[in-house]
Amino acid sequence: MAQRDNLIEEGRSASEQMIASAREEVARMIEQTAIVQAARDEAQRILDDARALAADERAEVESYIDGRLATLEVILNKTMDAVARGRERLDGANDKDVLSQLADDN
Repeated sequence: MAQRDNLIEEGRSASEQMIASAREEVARMIEQTAIVQAARDEAQRILDDARALAADERAEVESYIDGRLATLEVILNKTMDAVARGRERLDGANDKDVLSQLADDN
């Protein structure tokens, strides 16, 4: 009978140790899960911030480029107008030369 009681007591003690060990393992796993979730949340926040910053910078760059292209467009239009006026003057000078030659022939 004493042997049986000892065996039962050893079994009870072993089971209590196993339960305590399992509880510690569960607590460790929960803590790790919380750490992993916190890390995931932080990673997502960092990604969201980076995407927002990239979108802001892209909009700023596009605005800058649009302004530079608008300035270039104005300069090119003025240059084209100057070229057209120059060509008109050349055409007018040639007409005057032809008219003056006709006057000289008479």
